[in-house]
Amino acid sequence: MDREIKSHYSTVIFGATFSGIGAALAAPGDTLVLERSGSVGQEFIESFNPGRYGAPLSLSAFGQAFVEELLMRNVIATPEEPVHLPALHPILCRKVLDANAQVIFLAETLLVQPLENRFEVVFFSASGMRTITAGRILDTTTRSYPVPATVSCRNGGG
Repeated sequence: MDREIKSHYSTVIFGATFSGIGAALAAPGDTLVLERSGSVGQEFIESFNPGRYGAPLSLSAFGQAFVEELLMRNVIATPEEPVHLPALHPILCRKVLDANAQVIFLAETLLVQPLENRFEVVFFSASGMRTITAGRILDTTTRSYPVPATVSCRNGGG
């Protein structure tokens, strides 16, 4: 169920990382996430270090619901135990979908440039090439999309 891509978003987030998804869930509705890969939280999954945590984790409501689902599906035995990684990704994708976050996967960002009080973002996905504008840009990737140094991404308008 794809939502229509609007021409302007208050925030465009590069990367469906845990930080990017967290930011999108904190500001639903007028936020778009562009993810280069086909995965949610890939930086977490690839760097996951199975082990025990020393102190109990303090989780958001979304995080707590996610842990409860992992327990219910026997992906983890306890919140402190290692995760069965192959089972993690589809559950996380379902949680993001259920939270109504707008994410476009396999989206290659081609251009980010400042306009008068916003940013122009050109990207390519399975739906073709699109140009949108954003009041703010949040880059949670390790790739770091180039934005001209004369413009502050924090204060791009909006």
